[in-house]
Amino acid sequence: MQTARKFVMVFAALCLLICLWGCSTGPSEVVDDDTYVLYYTTSNRLALTTENHEVKGSSVQEMGFNMLSQMQTPETVGNYSLFSISGLVNRVAQEGDNLISVYMTENYKQLSVSDEVLLRAGIVKALIQLDGIEYVSIYVNEQPLTDSLGNAVGIMSANSFLDSKGENLSNYQQVTLTVYYGDETGSRLVETERESTISSSFSVERQVVNALLEGPEDSGLLPTMPSGTGLIGVSVKDKICYVNFDKNFLTGDLAANPYVTIYSLVNSLTELSNISKVQIMVDGDSSAKFREIIPLNAPFERNLDYNVTGGRTK
Repeated sequence: MQTARKFVMVFAALCLLICLWGCSTGPSEVVDDDTYVLYYTTSNRLALTTENHEVKGSSVQEMGFNMLSQMQTPETVGNYSLFSISGLVNRVAQEGDNLISVYMTENYKQLSVSDEVLLRAGIVKALIQLDGIEYVSIYVNEQPLTDSLGNAVGIMSANSFLDSKGENLSNYQQVTLTVYYGDETGSRLVETERESTISSSFSVERQVVNALLEGPEDSGLLPTMPSGTGLIGVSVKDKICYVNFDKNFLTGDLAANPYVTIYSLVNSLTELSNISKVQIMVDGDSSAKFREIIPLNAPFERNLDYNVTGGRTK
């Protein structure tokens, strides 16, 4: 019963993510140097709506905090605050040239699934208007935000939310992902299967990478991704999958052999029929060396040499 309830909650959240962009109204970019588009919701709390507000501050993080503060008090009749619970925002911090983080209090956990998804969307759309900001992360009690199943949400951008008028519910499907994790020594790869419910409009490639970042469900296996790694983006062109991580990919604690880490990602993604190679980037740059030994400057091809059983050919 609990599993079914969680499925329904996640399913509803996916539906909301699909339709909220299509239902939102108003402009979606800075109006002038001091005026920004801030996000609110309608009376039924099912869509985003907007107001233009002047926002000032001496720094990006101060302006971000002021934005979120002003989003709590709409001025237009019929608009309502996305902040359905008071005392949510603790602080806002700029973590890098293009990343801003919002630190929420314990109260954030009291939000319903639908309210949380809508608030998250409004926060991201508002903050990426700030000069130089392309990505937003959310923390609750200093811990990275997770969804209703406990999966890390990760770093978000404008592309994290679909711009769609909605789609038939039959387009949702249960898929089985083939994902490679480390064996108990971290020196070999073990092929596993992960069940995932996705929409046809959602990226299966991102689901695969998220499964690796979340780590294995089997206690006998080891995670292969460096701890704290954030996913910035995933895209595919000409059968090459471009995976863009944040800097923690290079510095986070590692439980597996570096080559096992690389080929857990490459072999998992090349299980998909539309991918033959994987290009790994860090903050959009592929010039680094992973753990100072593995160059990232060229796409990686599938390599089954690290598999426990030799794996399958494709």
